[in-house]
Amino acid sequence: MLDLAVKGLSVQGRVISAVILREIRTRFGMYHLGYLWAVLVPLMFVISLTVFFAFLGKRSAYGAPIELLLFSGMMAWLCFIDTQGHVSRAFQTNRQLLVYPMVTVVDIVIARSALEFGTKLAATAILAIIFYAAGIAMTLDDPLAVAVSMGAMVYFGATFGHIVGCALVVAPSIGFGVNAVRRLLFFTSGVLFALVHVPEQWRHYLLLNPLAHLIDLARGGWITGYSAPYADIDYVISWAIGMGATAAIMELAVRRRRGGAMR
Repeated sequence: MLDLAVKGLSVQGRVISAVILREIRTRFGMYHLGYLWAVLVPLMFVISLTVFFAFLGKRSAYGAPIELLLFSGMMAWLCFIDTQGHVSRAFQTNRQLLVYPMVTVVDIVIARSALEFGTKLAATAILAIIFYAAGIAMTLDDPLAVAVSMGAMVYFGATFGHIVGCALVVAPSIGFGVNAVRRLLFFTSGVLFALVHVPEQWRHYLLLNPLAHLIDLARGGWITGYSAPYADIDYVISWAIGMGATAAIMELAVRRRRGGAMR
């Protein structure tokens, strides 16, 4: 029994590795700039918003440069939104792979999520070096908190993307509603601001969004002296369990509806 389990995990590991390599070639190999986009997109975001805040006379936040505030929030957000986008499209763009009996939807979801996590960690390290070289005071108070928050954002992106992907199989028009939800999540997650600066009566509503807790945790990992006071890990775990269960139930429902066409 144990041998069968080990053999099954070994096969799944090889499948996931093969899918990751395929994703790297198809996602970045077709563009001239390739993996540079993973660095250029957040870099342009931080630079443009830094200029905007400079016009408003705001150059720092909670004792840290405004660049660090924006950078810490944006990299955590990209972990979520990019994973969600790639996972939700996995059902349509990988139908050829699903022809093979050893490849399942879960394998593709895991592969795409792992690739996003690795890509974002590498991009974060490169950008931190670029900002430091440019003379911006980059601090890293708790690397573990940063890595955990980014990993959790990838998980939420994967489960939300999985749910969306299952829903799109049944009702493609639901994509319009998903775009509205994505925008709402962006503006309520604290990407552009620290929760400590939000009035208490409004902060209560923002904290209903579990992503706001994770971005606050990421900021606590970057900014020395910021203890991420509004990051409620128990609340985040509750959401994580609920999202994972919902994704599993929806895939099972879609699989039954399609007569086992989705594995």
